[in-house]
Amino acid sequence: MYVSPDGEEGFPGELTVTVTFQLTDDNELVLNFDATTTKDTPINLTNHSYFNLAGQGTPDISGHIVTLNADSYLPVDENNVPTGEIASVEGTKMDLRQGVNLDERMGEVNSGRGFDNTYCVGESGKLKLVARLEHPKTGRFIEQKTTQPSIHFYTSYYLNKCVGKGGAIYPPFCAVCFEAQHYPDSVHNEKFPSTILKVGEHYNHTTSYKFGVLK
Repeated sequence: MYVSPDGEEGFPGELTVTVTFQLTDDNELVLNFDATTTKDTPINLTNHSYFNLAGQGTPDISGHIVTLNADSYLPVDENNVPTGEIASVEGTKMDLRQGVNLDERMGEVNSGRGFDNTYCVGESGKLKLVARLEHPKTGRFIEQKTTQPSIHFYTSYYLNKCVGKGGAIYPPFCAVCFEAQHYPDSVHNEKFPSTILKVGEHYNHTTSYKFGVLK
């Protein structure tokens, strides 16, 4: 649990946050985020784990296949802030609905910087399957479910010489993130789902990652 005092980083209200981690018998890691506030306040919590299914020490995500169950995404401006538009992925390089090898797509989006984009995945509060990552060479996969309305998909372009377990060095494009959250900058866009938590309400969202082996 964490208690953020009223006014911390400019946010109103004393925010009490609890995150619960549960590992099920079905190899699924379930994260539940719960929060209350003493004043109406914006809130948008997420998990920012990096994944590389090729194994510890692997310096790139070559050979990974990603599927995102999203019909639309959020275009951004030169500062990587959403413009307010909700755009269809149909007919664009942003379309990941059918499973795409990252080797074939990362160089074609965001001027070669790979993916750093928010995808709209459906109704807030409803648990649904939103993403799948596979690595056919090892046979490993991850499936993600969430009650959040969007996924920010990031292929780690801005990582630079991060040191990991055993002294392994991780450069750009070494891993992927699936950050389940509300739409970024929602407070400035009326078309986006609200991120305002009101007094007396509970912010409560669940995201899970299921790990398995391809059959």
